[in-house]
Amino acid sequence: MPWPSDEDLSADAATAWAIDVGLVDPHPFGDGATDAAADDGAWLLTPTPAHLLGELEHHVRERHRATAAEYRLLRLLLHEAVADPEPWVGPDPTLDLAWTDPRRRTVAAVRRDRRDMAERAVIAEIATRLRLSEQTVRTRAAHAETLQSRCPEVWNAFVDGTISERHAVESARLATSLPDEPESSPADETESLLAAPIGADGPVPGSDGATLLPDVLLDDTATLADEPALASGEQAPASGGPAPASGEHESWRAFDEGALDRALRLPPARFSVSARALRERVHRESLQTRHRRAARDRGVWLSAELDGMATLTALLPADRAHDALAHVDRAARHLRVAPDEERTLAQLRADAFADLLTRSTGGAGSRAGTGSIHRAEERPASAGDRTGDGAPFAVPNTAVPAAAVPAAVVPAAAPPAAAPPTAAVSTATAPTVTAPTAASPPTPSAPPDRRASIVITVPALTLLGAGDEPARLDGYGPIDLDTARRLAGEATSWVRILTHPVTGVPLALDRSTYRVPTALRRWLGVTSPTCVFPGCGRPARECDLDHLAAWSAGGVTDDDNLAPECRHHHRIRHETRWNPSRDPDTGDLRWTSPLGAQIAEDPPPF
Repeated sequence: MPWPSDEDLSADAATAWAIDVGLVDPHPFGDGATDAAADDGAWLLTPTPAHLLGELEHHVRERHRATAAEYRLLRLLLHEAVADPEPWVGPDPTLDLAWTDPRRRTVAAVRRDRRDMAERAVIAEIATRLRLSEQTVRTRAAHAETLQSRCPEVWNAFVDGTISERHAVESARLATSLPDEPESSPADETESLLAAPIGADGPVPGSDGATLLPDVLLDDTATLADEPALASGEQAPASGGPAPASGEHESWRAFDEGALDRALRLPPARFSVSARALRERVHRESLQTRHRRAARDRGVWLSAELDGMATLTALLPADRAHDALAHVDRAARHLRVAPDEERTLAQLRADAFADLLTRSTGGAGSRAGTGSIHRAEERPASAGDRTGDGAPFAVPNTAVPAAAVPAAVVPAAAPPAAAPPTAAVSTATAPTVTAPTAASPPTPSAPPDRRASIVITVPALTLLGAGDEPARLDGYGPIDLDTARRLAGEATSWVRILTHPVTGVPLALDRSTYRVPTALRRWLGVTSPTCVFPGCGRPARECDLDHLAAWSAGGVTDDDNLAPECRHHHRIRHETRWNPSRDPDTGDLRWTSPLGAQIAEDPPPF
């Protein structure tokens, strides 16, 4: 055998490197035992870009298939829980002839609640195991349901790995907005009206005494119990049920075909635009009807950003959103012409927007309003600041005289650790009052001039200028000290948290009544700022305070036996097999799932 040439040695070295870094599968066609397989794998000696791209396409397609399988399993788990709630909520009490419901619900209502709570329990189990939010689990299962029932061709392509998750999710989102009722001809509608036994006061009972109701009035979850359970590993039907008959759901079929054609040819961003246009063409409802329905979802929400910033988002009718933006832009451009103005137009829009919502004096976008909170970065913190009405106040850098603190406020005693004592400060902002514009409908009367409240927790030493521990904005997290000192100066009321000077345990807590005292509720809002269920981030101020050991069973009302739980997880705790317990030695809270998993409480968010 001749000695290998330099080219052969170089090719072998390149192949070894590619295998070592994972770019090439050494046995893509099996174990390479046969001569044919060896010949087919000869390309491994020189990993060309074309071969590497082929390998990349293979892995991407497998990832799409795995994602589709995840969606299918999520939907299947939820359907199985609804069909058989017992593993999640316990035995059905309505099967006992001597059973009576203390809440005076009917048997049908109890069984409906059991199905609902079983679905909630399985969603919580999935979310905690996969470290996902419950809303994500619910949304993915709903997308799988929509694709299998309304877009079977798109779903099959997703399962086959030929389209991405973004294509499938956008298709499901748009298909969900299509009409639920199948298209029917006027003759079909007349026939159904003549055939339906309707009396003067509503549907007429049938021969067996049961009331004849249209299918759309039946509880949608009740139909899930009639679906046969799939065997382990069995593939769910692609359509999620029988295919609609010819002529029915024509808009579903048209959207499915068009969406698949576009998904196979367009990247996700361009597909979203094209699919929205397709949805407009196939939707059989008028735009006016759809707009009235969509307007019910309008709302405002807040998203935390980095470095003490946040994004405020509003979902509004398009005309009002454009009018609001024009109003803000007009105020910003008016300020932009000032000779000493150095802020950019984008900054001025943000400042004018904040002033319109939070300032009660000086007018929207006025110099007093915008200069008070948006020029802090242009001057040193020690130079002082201004309140909403332009009145200056001193920033306490080193100490605060006793006369400057309200008489009812006493600094908190030091806790045992090195962390300084804290005082919760309730700060006030301006009312949300805006003048109606030409495009906005007039309001019957102006709202009263009330000041909205936000809550920050400031270490006492930091507030006095003797420490540098960050302050905390309730519902957001750490904020810079200059902002905290300014808010403290604008505060109209302070709330003191009194703790033991050595142990740090809150003092004078009432342990003999069921109702939680105000001081204890405030303390629990500091020690447990969010719902204690794993993965839930609802603020404690919006939660119920649950007795871990029931009051009726001898549990006491104290900080060791109370935990904030949002209403959703409060119901899950009491109406399913989810159960919390606190370690008597460490004080750690753990949850036991219906399937026996042990999940620890989330660490504090801030």
